[in-house]
Amino acid sequence: MRFRLAAAVFALFALGVRSEGARAAEPYVIPVIVELTGANAYAGSTYRDALVIFQRYTNQNGGINGRPLQFNFLDDESSPQVAVALATQVLTQHPAVVIGGTQTATCAAVAPLMVNGPLDFCISPAYQPPLKSFVFATSASLSDIVTAHLRFAHLMGYHRIATIDTTDATGQVSERTYAAAEALPENRDLTFFPVEHLNVTDLTANAQASRIKAEHPDIIVSSSAGPAFGTALRSLHDAGVDVPFMASAANLDARLLAQYRSFMPRTIYFNSVLFFARDRIKRGPQRTAIDTFYDAFKGNEQTMTPGSGFAWDPALIVTSALRKLGTNATADQLHDYIENLRSFPAASGTYDFTRGDQHGLSTDAVIFLTYNSVDNSFVPATTGGGVPIRRGTS
Repeated sequence: MRFRLAAAVFALFALGVRSEGARAAEPYVIPVIVELTGANAYAGSTYRDALVIFQRYTNQNGGINGRPLQFNFLDDESSPQVAVALATQVLTQHPAVVIGGTQTATCAAVAPLMVNGPLDFCISPAYQPPLKSFVFATSASLSDIVTAHLRFAHLMGYHRIATIDTTDATGQVSERTYAAAEALPENRDLTFFPVEHLNVTDLTANAQASRIKAEHPDIIVSSSAGPAFGTALRSLHDAGVDVPFMASAANLDARLLAQYRSFMPRTIYFNSVLFFARDRIKRGPQRTAIDTFYDAFKGNEQTMTPGSGFAWDPALIVTSALRKLGTNATADQLHDYIENLRSFPAASGTYDFTRGDQHGLSTDAVIFLTYNSVDNSFVPATTGGGVPIRRGTS
């Protein structure tokens, strides 16, 4: 009888241990609002794939204090209205943290819902969250990217600048940012021609290309992405315009560019992030963070693009906070942790959120690459901040 009683007690104890272990092993779920269909699906799929790799790598290395990480992907269909509906639904579940939207318009649409939390990490360099808000944004800001653009233009002797941009939210923010930069005293020796516009669904931009040709620019700048980027390149090529072209990091995908090879300008630059200059970065915390990023992607079919880092870094920052604070951390605690985070190395650069910017990176994290259409490869053209690399230097 005593034996049976002891066995029953042991069974109950074991059941309790298993139950406690099961609770401890419950996934920590982070909702991700991302465009998996619609006009920006090509970018959204890159972010999703990077987060899937991050999730796998994190769980292979202990998860978050023993709990598996799980991203719950919600398709906003490239629509700000759908993103708002999804965010409203997510808020009923009271998460401490959300990742997304992943384009300028969806981040701007969702942000007002996050005034009092949860913490939200937008995957768009072009979106500028309000200071000290619950919303953060990935990578260096568009303002820092434009500063690096213009420093590069000065140093390369590109003084006549033409622009062709889409009419969407990203294009509008880009146009305002360049207009602000144009008014600065240090840029008074540059000539900025009126911006040429195209819709994201336009199949040609022949009239815009003809006007740009008549301006005789030294360089053409565009924040357009995906099909609109291809439309701009094709129309400029057909108009006989072949001057250096400064393109958005959103297009820095060898698979995408291979489709445009027949009408690519001879010289094309892309703003990019530090992990594309891996071999030029000396040993230390920043190089270690980049090596970790490369290791995680090793053996995966996805090709690394700047978008991979745009998604990876917010996930890394958030999981770092959760490991430090615990998985019961509130939105307020996560917010305060990130607002005071500095010297944090990640794939795209070393973050410092104490510098008065919700992006955490500065101009120093912006580099430019050139594209070699012959072998479909990218080569760093600058050091951080847009300073040209003189070949033969280290």
